[in-house]
Amino acid sequence: MKSFLSKNWDGILGLLLLVFCFCLGRYTSPTKVETKTVTIEVEKVKTNQNVVVVEKVNKDGSRIKITKASSQTYKNTENSTQNTKVVENKPSVNIHAMAGLDVLNPKGVVVGVHANKQILGPISLGVFGFTNNVIGLSLGMSL
Repeated sequence: MKSFLSKNWDGILGLLLLVFCFCLGRYTSPTKVETKTVTIEVEKVKTNQNVVVVEKVNKDGSRIKITKASSQTYKNTENSTQNTKVVENKPSVNIHAMAGLDVLNPKGVVVGVHANKQILGPISLGVFGFTNNVIGLSLGMSL
């Protein structure tokens, strides 16, 4: 008579593998999103100066110059706000827990793990392994 552990080894290993992959995925998947708000205040000062020179000629032939100067200053303040969103993505590594059944030789459930990473655009390269001593490489493409 076999013990409980030896009978259910595949199920226990699969459950542990699934929990491990979930925890690892939660640790490696977060992205950092940072929003920066910049307020720019521009103050424009405009000065208008007017100078008027009037020359007055009296009856006796004398001349008098009268100069009038005036200036006006205008201040204009403009506020502009810019929002910048910075998203930092970590390299995408996917880890999968797998389970299967050999249809031709049903001796129980076969479990395994598969990990892949994008290498060039949508193309990814990965490795996998099962508890029945099968290992291999995978090549994939995201659509």
